[in-house]
Amino acid sequence: MTRAVIAIALAGCAAFAATQPSAAFKIDRPNAADIEAASNLSQEELRGAVEDVQRILSTGDCEAVLARLDPLLPRAGGDMRTILQFLRAPCLADLRRNEDFEAVYRELAEAAPDNPQVMVFGVIAALNGDRQTEAAQHMIALAEQHPGQLGQLNSWALRSILQDLAVSENYELRDRLNIALAEADWQPPDLPDMRETIAAGAIDAHLKDGNSDAAGALMDRIESPMTLTTMAIDRHYEPLWPAIEETLGAEQGRAIDLYARARLDGYANNGGDSAALRDAVIAYRLLGRLNMAAEIAERATVSADMDEATFVTARIRAGTLIALGEDDAAIAILESVTSLDPQVTPFVPSAYVSLAEFLDILHRPEAALAVARQGMAGLEGRLSAYGRSWLRRTEICALTALDRRDEAAPLAAALAGNREDNPAAAIEAQLCFGDDDRAAALAIATLETREGAEQIADQFLTDEMLGSGMTVYLRAMWQRLLARDDVREAFDRRLRLLPRELWPSTDPRPVPRREQVPTPPGLITT
Repeated sequence: MTRAVIAIALAGCAAFAATQPSAAFKIDRPNAADIEAASNLSQEELRGAVEDVQRILSTGDCEAVLARLDPLLPRAGGDMRTILQFLRAPCLADLRRNEDFEAVYRELAEAAPDNPQVMVFGVIAALNGDRQTEAAQHMIALAEQHPGQLGQLNSWALRSILQDLAVSENYELRDRLNIALAEADWQPPDLPDMRETIAAGAIDAHLKDGNSDAAGALMDRIESPMTLTTMAIDRHYEPLWPAIEETLGAEQGRAIDLYARARLDGYANNGGDSAALRDAVIAYRLLGRLNMAAEIAERATVSADMDEATFVTARIRAGTLIALGEDDAAIAILESVTSLDPQVTPFVPSAYVSLAEFLDILHRPEAALAVARQGMAGLEGRLSAYGRSWLRRTEICALTALDRRDEAAPLAAALAGNREDNPAAAIEAQLCFGDDDRAAALAIATLETREGAEQIADQFLTDEMLGSGMTVYLRAMWQRLLARDDVREAFDRRLRLLPRELWPSTDPRPVPRREQVPTPPGLITT
């Protein structure tokens, strides 16, 4: 739980208790001892404590908050004790006193199970205890009963839950969560664009239930051309393909122009915001304006304390520079990230994955091999199984390119045995190694399920379908795989190739002005 979220929660607690100190909670099971104990603390003392806490909040000093409240606890019972615990809870979380926070939450949940703030604490307590399934259930209840309180949670909370549910293959609970959050129309305060991710998850869930009307009703929240393209090749979304194709427009032009205009307007109005800069860079990339994308992306400064949006912008800039032929400059950007301390900068593992892959794409196998091995050795405990699989893939591709097949063979076999960690990496490694039969077997097995197909769908998009401006030999290998009859049969059951009319233009698009952007039929704007 971040300090920003703690501050929101604590401010909300203090404000609520200050205005309604005697009615903040409905106590379900009062007892005489509590009522008698409560008489040792007056309403005036409680109100004074709340006012002091509000003042201390301006300094962000949680130690001082607890120092003010803790001495009052032994004298408080009933409603008054509940209010004090209500105020203490966010600071206990902020100070990472997880056991104390858990105990306070349990006490509050018994005293006031239906209080919306206590329900927020339930999500936090479950996440602190690495109980993502419980956190998801609390979040669903919050979304259904008190959607306004979701603003106290951030995108990290949801991403942590969704990642765990995906790994554990608890798709039913994931679907329920996405539907509940979509119905609440939640936008995480730190990442408003996650509204689209939630909507996409809910659309997926509704289609599983055969409810295409409910799915279609959420389509106006999907703005990203990348997301729409993914839907356009996945047969799961076939009932929505006419609407998706209409929204994309010829050469994806309508979707690209709408997306770019909104993001460039956002950047013009808030140029100092790292997320606005990231979105503007993506907009220029989609428009095919690589030079403009690279130019403004240079404003993202790599540093130990950079946020996620800044890192993403730096990584996009590196890829853009490669497309422009400035390979060394691109590599230098990612090397500046991998040189940072991963204990301080959480994006170092992702930078290793990207750097190793870029070096491999640029046909620098010695360097790619060194980076892949350095990442796997130096990031122990900080590299997910998914990320490790990508580095192992690059290691296998590099060893094969260096004609060190004896070293690559056991690694390729081992990665194939762990296909579930990262199917795309496992398949790609076999293709690099030249074992197309094993690659085909892995691809067919992955395509047997809806979730598996979703994980590798975009690998079958060619450079032309992506409009990336790059030629990547890895994508050509996937087309080689798709040319096999057995793979094509499995592919056609789950996916389709992107229709030619939806391929992005090879020519840069004009930077759209507001009046030039057509509105897709069926969408209402005000």
